[in-house]
Parts: sequence; structure tokens; C-alpha cells
Amino acid sequence: MYACGYGPRHFDKLVAVTAAVLGLIVLAWLGVGILRCSKAKSEQGYHYASRATAEILFLTYPYTSAIILRTFACTAFTSPDGTTGYWMEDDVLDECIAPWHTLDTTYARSYIYSIVMVPLFVIGLPILMFSLLYKRRYPFNTLFAANNNGHLVPSQVGQDSVGPLYEIFRSA
Repeated sequence: MYACGYGPRHFDKLVAVTAAVLGLIVLAWLGVGILRCSKAKSEQGYHYASRATAEILFLTYPYTSAIILRTFACTAFTSPDGTTGYWMEDDVLDECIAPWHTLDTTYARSYIYSIVMVPLFVIGLPILMFSLLYKRRYPFNTLFAANNNGHLVPSQVGQDSVGPLYEIFRSA
């Protein structure tokens, strides 16, 4: 929803961005399930989903994490009568009221949603990324092999692990 002359509300951005990123990751892994049901190799599907997940996270993780964590950024404003109120920095239409006092405010919904998304997205997705990369690691000694002159040159495993980058820099 748009506030009059203000733009999208923080809660709407929060839900839209996190749902889009998680939806793209789920679609990538559903593709693996479809490939496994077909005659295609499941290893190719796993490689595709791992790569797609890495690319999605690389492009969207900083922005999405910032949106989630900005829920907790509140600024104090003092009114002319001397009362102080705390308001969200990203959405000054939402007063930062503790969600255990009332659940019917937009800030309470944003706060609870962000509390769920911090362990799931901000902490959980880097752990997922680490596990995907850890499965694809190679010992350093398999990336290079000695040629007849005793010089180290990239092995086939090394060439396959960096892919097109090897072809670009091979002639340099």
C-alpha cells in the first residue's frame, strides 16, 4: 500500500523483497526436483540449483538484509509539548511501539516478521551458501598439476572449477 505522497510502506517492501528472494530460491530447487523426476542427471540439477542460489544471494542478500534489519531502526522525535515518541526511520508513519503492547499496528507486524526473518534469512542463508560451497570445494593440490618442466599448470579439475574464467585468462 502507498501512503499519500509517501511511497510504499516499510512492511510492504519487507514482505515483497523477502518473498521474492525466497521464492526465486525455491523455484531453483523445484527445478532440481523436476530434473530428478525426468531422465536427466540429478547432479546437473544440483549444480544448476546451487549456482542459481549463489547468484540470487550474491545479488539480493545485502539489500534484503538491510530492509529486514532497518525494521529495528527507530528515531526519537520530541513534539512541541515536550513528549517524546519513537518512529521508524524508514517509515515515519509507524510509531515504534513494542509489539507485545498491541499487535494491530504496522510496526508490530514488521517487528514480528523481521524477528522471524533474521534467523531465517540474515543468518540462515549464509549458512546455506556455505554448505553449498563446502560441498563443491577441492583440495588445492588437485587444482594444479606439474607439467614436464616441473611448472604448475591448472589441472582439468581446476579448469572445470573456474569455468569460463580459465579460458579468458589462459591467453593472458
